[in-house]
Amino acid sequence: MMDRSCLSNSYSNSSERGPTYPELTLFKYLEQRVDFQQVQSQSGYIRRQQWTAPLAANATFYTSAHALDGSTLAAFSAQPNHPRNVQIVASGAATSNVTINGTDIRNQVISETLALNGITPVLGNKAFKTITSVVLPTVAATTINIGTGVKFGLDRNLLEGSVLDAFADGLREATEPTVAISSSLSSALISSNTIITNTAPNGTHNFAIYIATTDVTEASGTTS
Repeated sequence: MMDRSCLSNSYSNSSERGPTYPELTLFKYLEQRVDFQQVQSQSGYIRRQQWTAPLAANATFYTSAHALDGSTLAAFSAQPNHPRNVQIVASGAATSNVTINGTDIRNQVISETLALNGITPVLGNKAFKTITSVVLPTVAATTINIGTGVKFGLDRNLLEGSVLDAFADGLREATEPTVAISSSLSSALISSNTIITNTAPNGTHNFAIYIATTDVTEASGTTS
């Protein structure tokens, strides 16, 4: 067996160092713990994402009973504490389009057009980190509520519904979450990757998931 101390002492002085011995490199890495903030691979890697105390879905989070007067809303009293989808509902018969503009988890500009369905709530599919404006149609004697849904935005694109585990308050969820995916690694589609946890958010529950992904990115946007 090779004498480790002998090798370490013999080549500690750079002025006297001879050939490079692979064993020295091996000893170096065995003796040290190397921590990586994140490791990504195009062949696939496991990533953890968490949400701390996300608020319950709120049908009037952005606006309540605003007239469908063809205006553009650009001032909102609050933004969601985590990227999530939008929901809209009219006070009466209406089928016109409403356009939501904002940003996604990576601070990219996104938009989504939803068609009203009268008094039936319409749920969006994209996760908005912020809402910057909402373009309303004109429908006489009708108002609209605009709020948040229960779909949380993922910080990585998924090619498959590869959510491996979901936890609520530290306990594994018995029922798997509902996952929507972009089926693409394009950064522009990140807002299409969402999850609905089995336990509903209520401002108290904490959530975490583990996903398998091949999305290699320098984007830093995530949740906490």
